[in-house]
Amino acid sequence: MTVVTDVGYNAVNYHADYSVASDGTLAYASGGGREVLTWIDRATGRFEHVADDEPIGFNWQMSPDGERVAYAASTNNSQQAGLMVWDVKRGVKTRMLPDVKVLQTCITWSPGGDRIAVAGQRNMDYVVLTLSPSRASGTQTLVRQSEAACVNTWTHDGRYVLVRKGSPSMTSLAAVATVTGSPPLTLEPAMPPGVARAAISPDGRWIAYNILEERARGRLHSKVPA
Repeated sequence: MTVVTDVGYNAVNYHADYSVASDGTLAYASGGGREVLTWIDRATGRFEHVADDEPIGFNWQMSPDGERVAYAASTNNSQQAGLMVWDVKRGVKTRMLPDVKVLQTCITWSPGGDRIAVAGQRNMDYVVLTLSPSRASGTQTLVRQSEAACVNTWTHDGRYVLVRKGSPSMTSLAAVATVTGSPPLTLEPAMPPGVARAAISPDGRWIAYNILEERARGRLHSKVPA
């Protein structure tokens, strides 16, 4: 039997905002848990709702110029194949990669905003791809494998992406070239198992990341083969 509707909830952990007293009184917050994409003016603190938004999850990525949003295609709570690129300024949404089930946490823009790197599943393979946000042509497959893969971030020269491979407890991290002819880029020291959420420092020297069991730091090192 339905008692009340439109009960608020935290969509991160799916915790509903209600409580019941011993005398049977129900207290709850309304709102239905709908998240609203909003600009916040840092100078004035003013909030401005972004028109025509939709459920885009919690791992959408804003382009460096602040005009486009990339996120995994979805309908309500059901993820669909594809990548959505939303030109917020023009109000235009474009579905790309209709044959790839893009992972929500594995989307990242290049420093210049001219390419997007994504990871997902195509048929039975896990793939890491780069593509132009303005056209479907020119899609480049960087990784194709049977194990799960995720792309974390680009180097600041736009020549490599950091790719995480394997299970959560046995993850390896590698720099994969996006530009033909780029020399191998090794991570020193080698990343320990369990690496996640890697990010490169602005000067390109350091990598910060989450790890399951130990704390460590890594630095980028370009190595040209003999």
